[in-house]
Amino acid sequence: MVACGSYTTPLLKSVGVHVPIYPGKGNSATLPLLKLERAPNVSMIDDAYKLAKSRLGNQLRVAGTIELGGFDLALDTPLAKKRCAMLVKRVEEAFPGVADTRTPEEGGDPQFWTGLRPATPPTSG
Repeated sequence: MVACGSYTTPLLKSVGVHVPIYPGKGNSATLPLLKLERAPNVSMIDDAYKLAKSRLGNQLRVAGTIELGGFDLALDTPLAKKRCAMLVKRVEEAFPGVADTRTPEEGGDPQFWTGLRPATPPTSG
């Protein structure tokens, strides 16, 4: 048994085994809450805004993108910056004024993160 997430495929390839696991780059944004009483208290999936939301004390973490593009974890590419900005914009649309959605240039302090999720192709059935 091998459990290396997105890195399972390259590891097993080195010993001649092919598995259809691909790295899916996901982004998240963690934002300070401004109105704690209006912020969600439980984690939720918002289908309308395509976001997963989790309350972390005085912060709100949101995630909602996936990109199939290899093992690149950069957050400073134009596409990564656009995806992160989209997450913050969707928070403001879903919960206006609840979190500090200002950019660093505007005096805000959003914290962005990226990681790889193992993904497999759909199966026909």
